[in-house]
Amino acid sequence: DGVELGAHMSYFLSSFLSPRTNWREDEYGGGTENRARIVCNIIRQIRVEAGPDFPIGVRMCVNEQVEGGQGPAGYAEIAAEFEKAGADYIAMTNGGYEKMNLSLPMRDGALVESGEPTIMRKAVSIPLLMQSVHEPSNAASYISAGHADMVMLARQMLADPDYANKVRDGRLNDIIWCNRENVCLRRLMMDMPVKCPLNPRSGIESHPPGAARTAGQMLQDAKEAFLLTVTKSRTVTKIGMRLKGH
Repeated sequence: DGVELGAHMSYFLSSFLSPRTNWREDEYGGGTENRARIVCNIIRQIRVEAGPDFPIGVRMCVNEQVEGGQGPAGYAEIAAEFEKAGADYIAMTNGGYEKMNLSLPMRDGALVESGEPTIMRKAVSIPLLMQSVHEPSNAASYISAGHADMVMLARQMLADPDYANKVRDGRLNDIIWCNRENVCLRRLMMDMPVKCPLNPRSGIESHPPGAARTAGQMLQDAKEAFLLTVTKSRTVTKIGMRLKGH
């Protein structure tokens, strides 16, 4: 239905946007227009291929929050270049891998308190999205005040996929709240299926009830995989010894 370019969290595209990480001396380095060029080129080409009504957003850091890093004023200029290239919205995030406590905030409103949305709002006219606002009343307050046009949720939706329906129906007491302990992220970084400990169904939503493998079955799978690995290892060792004349 649309595409969002990831120019945040110290990822490849984000490394072009800041003078701290972009030392290039060609058309992709130097001033604001050059540092924004690669993302702008991608936006324009998507527009050519997908048409005028295809939504294109950019998720970007709006403050590196490190010594020598780019602040919100610089990122606001970058965002303005994205708007000129045809971006439909900007999804605001904070910090990067050097500041994980800001990239994955433990509370609502961190961006509002440091003022980045106000600076971004002055630079662009397209919608602004704000990360990690879990409390519905906070979301309503930030949107009403003009800090954002929408809020983004990820971890909260893993904890409770019915969050939006519960908010709409006024069933706030039924919401399973994300505790922001980032078990989901740690699993992702360990190349494990993403799951939330607060939501037993997470990661197995496609399985009908009762079809998911039990802990005992998964343990047996692990044992069989281990035995298979040991058997293969012994076989390879024996072949190697025979080739050496033993």
